[in-house]
Amino acid sequence: MNVFKECSRRVHRLKASISPGVRFPVDGPRCTADGSFYPVQCVGQICHCANKLTGVLEGKSVNVTEDKVSDLPCYDKDLDLFAAYNFDNFSSPCLEEKREKVALLQASIDQGYTVDYYNDVSDCHPDGTYGRVIVNNGTKICVDEWGIQIGHYQAQPNTPEYDNMNCNCAVTSSIMAASLEQPVCCSNGNFRAVQCRRGRCRCVDQHGRQTETETYDVASLSCATEGWETC
Repeated sequence: MNVFKECSRRVHRLKASISPGVRFPVDGPRCTADGSFYPVQCVGQICHCANKLTGVLEGKSVNVTEDKVSDLPCYDKDLDLFAAYNFDNFSSPCLEEKREKVALLQASIDQGYTVDYYNDVSDCHPDGTYGRVIVNNGTKICVDEWGIQIGHYQAQPNTPEYDNMNCNCAVTSSIMAASLEQPVCCSNGNFRAVQCRRGRCRCVDQHGRQTETETYDVASLSCATEGWETC
């Protein structure tokens, strides 16, 4: 097992164990960009030093309402992607937006208001950056890790495109911006099921990975169902 990826693995297992009906995203451990545990882990207002390999809390801790996370001997500014923001609570723009929205929605629920789909809460990556999909005034859009919208990919509520949106193709296209051969994305930023290159076409999964042998006869592909050209 590659222990340096254990943090991201643990987050994945945590999210996979959560029931679909849970309203708000659940925070897991804080990971570094390479998937290992960040040496500082926070539970509520208390931040602890943690073992970078196992995530086990150890050593000194601070209450962020009284002291700064940077006071911890294990704090590493070079690993903190958001050090420039000077968050006393070891947060990030994405995490702050999520917490503020969760607090607002919970207050509305406590007051007896009905919370509808416009109030879906966007999730963040384990390192605190933005997830691929965020909700903006009820509409889902694709964003990069800093929350900047990618292209014009979006989906409206109460549609299959909204429910199945993952933005994997939009993110891939953004990374491959300098390439002359771009994947074809659906309007919601997902990979089109049929991808073609230099006349040969193939079926791909949601991550863009090839699932069938390439062919010049696109009609012979199992994924070339009616309307595949427009997703």
